[in-house]
Amino acid sequence: MAELDKVIKTGLLEVHERAKRDAVSYITGQKVLDKFFWRGYRFVLEGHELFYYNSTGGEQVGKIKMAYGVKARVHDMSDRVFSFCIDRGIKGRMVLSASSEEERDIWIAAINTMCEH
Repeated sequence: MAELDKVIKTGLLEVHERAKRDAVSYITGQKVLDKFFWRGYRFVLEGHELFYYNSTGGEQVGKIKMAYGVKARVHDMSDRVFSFCIDRGIKGRMVLSASSEEERDIWIAAINTMCEH
């Protein structure tokens, strides 16, 4: 197995996600204000991909390619002290929250190390 194909980091993180329109607003055609919430997932950084899974069932929910130029950095949010984001250029960004400052810093370092190779 190549050095960059091994599992680098795993752990539970929360993702700041946009809420979907509910059935009432869809039926009535009313515009819904953007609402966000936090949802927990299990993350695995393996090689140049960050996979995320349902924290309960283990089903893969998605993945992010860690291409050259992708950067992770501290992201200040009033409702989460240990938040950080992954900037993916024109693909947007993903805001995450760790359980501690140390855990956040380890994730940022691991992601940025992968994106430099």
